[in-house]
Amino acid sequence: HATRLNYRVSKLGVAHHPDSVRWGIHLFGKKKHTLGSVTPHQKVTYPRFFNASNGNLMLYYRSVTSGNGNGMIEEYDGDRHSWTPGLGQFISRDIGIYRAGGKKSQYRCPYMNSLSYAGGRLHASWIWRDRFEKTDPENQHDLCYAYSDDHGRTWHNSKGKVIGQTGKNPIHLNSPGLVVAPIPTGSGLTNQNTHFAYPDGSIHIVVMQRRKGTRGRNYHHYWRTSTGDWGHEALPFSGKRPKLVGSGDRSLVLVYSENRRFHAVVGAAYPGSYKWKWLPLKLPVRHSCYGEPLIDLERWQQDNVLSIYSQEQPARILKTRSSKAVDGIPSPLTVVDYRVTP
Repeated sequence: HATRLNYRVSKLGVAHHPDSVRWGIHLFGKKKHTLGSVTPHQKVTYPRFFNASNGNLMLYYRSVTSGNGNGMIEEYDGDRHSWTPGLGQFISRDIGIYRAGGKKSQYRCPYMNSLSYAGGRLHASWIWRDRFEKTDPENQHDLCYAYSDDHGRTWHNSKGKVIGQTGKNPIHLNSPGLVVAPIPTGSGLTNQNTHFAYPDGSIHIVVMQRRKGTRGRNYHHYWRTSTGDWGHEALPFSGKRPKLVGSGDRSLVLVYSENRRFHAVVGAAYPGSYKWKWLPLKLPVRHSCYGEPLIDLERWQQDNVLSIYSQEQPARILKTRSSKAVDGIPSPLTVVDYRVTP
């Protein structure tokens, strides 16, 4: 959290033929704190790479700190083998005043569900965390959505109106049409959830929050149709941070862990309605999952294989009062492949 970026680059061409080389530190250059001519913010949190539809590589990170951070985006040009100058901030931390419960906040940060391409469109969805007196998950609120058709330069709201330009005029709290689902603070809204988008402009987002008037939290499914209409349903199950993918027939697969077990459910829309039916995916073997499972999106999209990366539960959990990092009991990392059939 909030540290300098550490960045190394492998020798050109190595990643194209990984089986033909002996992997070692000799394949990488020196550690750097810049991206070529692009200098990132001194405080970097949650850096993530993702592939652009034109073959380039994108980087997202949050600058500054929790509850007071900007959304940043950078681009690596695969043809020029260099980072593109002129991008940077596309979500602002300090434009607008948020008020709730008699308090007001001047600072906030976006917590991304995901940034992903579908066709040539880049989709971004997130929730806000405002600071008030301090950063707190209970200060999280509202589901936000924006998209870009020029690889993160220009940003539109769900209705197509331009609401931001990276490096010049960032998206902010009061950007028109940014909030697609109002969710108040104190709703138990989790951060870093999941979404999946289709090339026709539709997108499905799953977050966890409390139902109004209840204490327990469940997953909630929000979706945008190709015509820009939004739907919402509360799901009858919950777990840790989920991951979502969709198939060509428009069914969805949601994976998550609960009680240190891996779970997968399939959702299908009832024809002509805004209702969905969710059923557990019949798995040949149940396996433990300590933490939050990850999906290999490329395997899913190219091979229709649900490839799950997860960690098994350790033999025992260490407890310590030390403020320093302590090595825990190791446990296996696993990759399990499922071929999902309709």
